[in-house]
Amino acid sequence: MAQSGPRGIRRSPEVQGGDETQPGSEIPAVTDAVRSTRVTFSVVYQGSERMSDLIDVMVVLTARNDSAMPELRALLQSHSRLSQGEPGCLRFESYESTSIPNTFVLIERWESQAALGVHRTAEGFTTIYAPKVLPLVDRVAYVCRPLE
Repeated sequence: MAQSGPRGIRRSPEVQGGDETQPGSEIPAVTDAVRSTRVTFSVVYQGSERMSDLIDVMVVLTARNDSAMPELRALLQSHSRLSQGEPGCLRFESYESTSIPNTFVLIERWESQAALGVHRTAEGFTTIYAPKVLPLVDRVAYVCRPLE
């Protein structure tokens, strides 16, 4: 069941196996839960963008070591700032989970697949994310589409 959140964000939790998390239920507070739980985020935009052209990406990053958390926070903040200024980037936000230790969530929206491709060649991705963040984390990425 989708729940509306702040700023038009729709949160739709799904647990593997098809069961849906009910409102008010607890989120497992163990790192392994991130591998068995999928959360899809999308933002409803008004304007000229066609929803079918937009690319929504959610990335879950789990730090391999507690000691890397301060460095990861700083790196992800820098990467987010650079990414937000890229052509075709409509949304790029980084979050640290308050319910699952050592976990970050990146929420991205791109004008097109081409814009996402350019992002992967941009400064933030090539100088921060790929060489400095990825070696410190386990990564699960989801390309999503809004439920209409």
